[in-house]
Amino acid sequence: PGCARPTHIATAMDASISVPALTATWGIANNVDIGFAVPLARLSFSGRSIANLVNTTGTAIHFFKGTSGNPQFADTARSESNVTGIGDISLRAKFNLMQTDRGGAAFLTELRVPTGNQDNLLGTGKAWVTGSFIASLTMRQFTPHANIGYLYRTREDLSSGVLGAVGFDALIAPKFTLAADVLAVGEIGESRLALPQPAVYLDGSVVRRTNIPSGRDNLVGASIGAKWVISGFTAVGNALLPLGDGGMSPNLTWTVGLERTF
Repeated sequence: PGCARPTHIATAMDASISVPALTATWGIANNVDIGFAVPLARLSFSGRSIANLVNTTGTAIHFFKGTSGNPQFADTARSESNVTGIGDISLRAKFNLMQTDRGGAAFLTELRVPTGNQDNLLGTGKAWVTGSFIASLTMRQFTPHANIGYLYRTREDLSSGVLGAVGFDALIAPKFTLAADVLAVGEIGESRLALPQPAVYLDGSVVRRTNIPSGRDNLVGASIGAKWVISGFTAVGNALLPLGDGGMSPNLTWTVGLERTF
């Protein structure tokens, strides 16, 4: 009791991931498409922790380095790593429910297979399934659309959720299309994430072990993208930005790709 104790450990982590992916879609019937996506992920991770000890007795009983006459009550640890491997493979199917000159409706389902290494943060470790209804209208060169769906997660520590999106495609030039969307994922029920309980020391002080909020991770993001037809290929670019701080999400997610229809 009354000895030096850790009162603050600050941890900063940085992670970035690049994911080249092979995707393909087949029209097996007039109203049914099936496809897959195989990602090859490269994850770079670095972290730093700073710990501080507070001496409550006036005597240097515990310290990181130095001597009792010249103790060091702060210390820093750093780590970094890189890993490459197959991520979680996606299997998809889309069913065209209705199609007219003024718009259409479809149902999209996706199965994410846990092929990525969970220990290396390349996969979730469990399968999850989504199902979404898609509706769109065609008004000359402007096409608004909206999606509503359900995300089922099989992991016990993650909640399932509701998916939503609303946006538009606009034909700016004969070979150039601009797209914008607002995307949302809302957890259903209480959050299943188990956070560590506060530490209680012998002198009665209580220290929180984490500053992660215990609320639900409801994510909202804005997506802006474009398509450009070049010599039979379609170049695609997109940027996703988080709106709000409802959960852990990247500061920026960007994608580029090249499509070809046979």
